[in-house]
Amino acid sequence: MGKISQIPIRTLEERGKSTFEISRIEPCVRDFSIYLSNIKHRDDYFAFIYLESGKCTITVDFQAITLTPSSIFCIQPGQVHSGNFTPTISAWILLATAEWIPAEFRNLLMNTTILSRPVGISTDTDVLLFRDALRLLQTFEDRNDFLTEQAIRSMFDVCLQLFIQLFQQATGNSCQSNLRPVLITRQFKSLLFSNFRHMKSPSEYASILNITPAYLNEVVKGTTGFPVSHWIHQEIILEARRSLFYTNTTVKEIAYALGYSDPAYFIRLFKRVTGISPLQFRQKYLK
Repeated sequence: MGKISQIPIRTLEERGKSTFEISRIEPCVRDFSIYLSNIKHRDDYFAFIYLESGKCTITVDFQAITLTPSSIFCIQPGQVHSGNFTPTISAWILLATAEWIPAEFRNLLMNTTILSRPVGISTDTDVLLFRDALRLLQTFEDRNDFLTEQAIRSMFDVCLQLFIQLFQQATGNSCQSNLRPVLITRQFKSLLFSNFRHMKSPSEYASILNITPAYLNEVVKGTTGFPVSHWIHQEIILEARRSLFYTNTTVKEIAYALGYSDPAYFIRLFKRVTGISPLQFRQKYLK
């Protein structure tokens, strides 16, 4: 495996877009590889995939995920991923920056326990509704004139809401979507995703959420089964594993990049969470 100094990051700006992009992938018409490369990389945007036909395997943060016809999946910003797919694939792909997604939807999408696997669309009615919504959004985007700007905004929100509802229906999470503990947990995870490099204390997150550290810990543990510190450590160690696996960055450099001025402390934390040292992890998975 070739070593790199850092994991490549793809942006929507590179694609000539500022907020979102929607495309229909068809055999011999548009190549899916321009959206889902077999080279491991990160995106700075959300990628929502709806597979109509064919087969697609995506590796996301060390986990191989297979999409089958009539299934949907979301790749979140920052996740290291690559993909392989059959030449006959037909799919829709919707890309969007976090800023373009309304806050209430963004908090739902940051709930990684819901989005960690693809789900199938169970009824023909849902398939037709979702497909028609995507087609209408693409029609508005192709026109791209002043009169359709608001229509694009509204239709994008409809597509996103349908996507989230389909996930919630399949995973049984829809009934809990408005419970305060669930909302707090989602807000915490959203904050964690953006701030784990420089915010390591549960009290820092509690302060932003205007609640006490004890209450935040109680809520998160009650909702997920694990305390706040567990999720902070998991996010840090996941990012460390990405760097160890995909780059030639030294352990000391990784520690500094993750906000640790003392690499020895970072090494102890890594070993406590994973059971092995950073170098042992690199040697084990790069044999």
